[in-house]
Amino acid sequence: MKGRVAATNATGSAIDITLRAIFRKHGIDDKREVTILEAAFPNMVSMLQSHKVDLIPATQPDINNRAVLAWARPIFGQADGLGPSQMAFLSARRSFLEKNRAAMVDYLEDELRSVRWFFDAAHHDEAVKIMSDWSKVPVSQLTGWMFTKGKDFYHDLDGRPNFDALQNNIGVERQLGLIKADVEVKQFADLSYIQEAGARLK
Repeated sequence: MKGRVAATNATGSAIDITLRAIFRKHGIDDKREVTILEAAFPNMVSMLQSHKVDLIPATQPDINNRAVLAWARPIFGQADGLGPSQMAFLSARRSFLEKNRAAMVDYLEDELRSVRWFFDAAHHDEAVKIMSDWSKVPVSQLTGWMFTKGKDFYHDLDGRPNFDALQNNIGVERQLGLIKADVEVKQFADLSYIQEAGARLK
């Protein structure tokens, strides 16, 4: 990739961090030896096919799109650059949480119930149909990976974030110069809300 062009969705995003970490891992300076362009996800496949870029971060459903895989090939995955990753989580100010605890626990109860329903194999076909209707993506492009263990994004059925992975991801951000210092994530975490919500479902 030295001297070539790669696409990213946004500097500092999970996709971007993975891309830069992979480059560094293989001795490529992401600031000097490769050009990284920001682009919207819907435009990336056409940019690759028209040779405007040499590498794109493929996301679902493109990563399993047979029409794309007929002429493009996967090179690496997010785990190759970061290992287990925890890039998305819910956060709020302590004052807001304390003031609205009852409503937050109600919300988290609903979220847990929803996640468990969608990832229950007994509901798989119905769940995929719901997502197809909502996203306007044909069922054929969702079947085989969506809500399928080991193929879809991992969702903890108890709603617990992976703090070790998150801490590692923050460390990678610091090494890449995207942030100036590490943050001890566990000292800012309060799992009592999700634990209380989960207890209601048992």
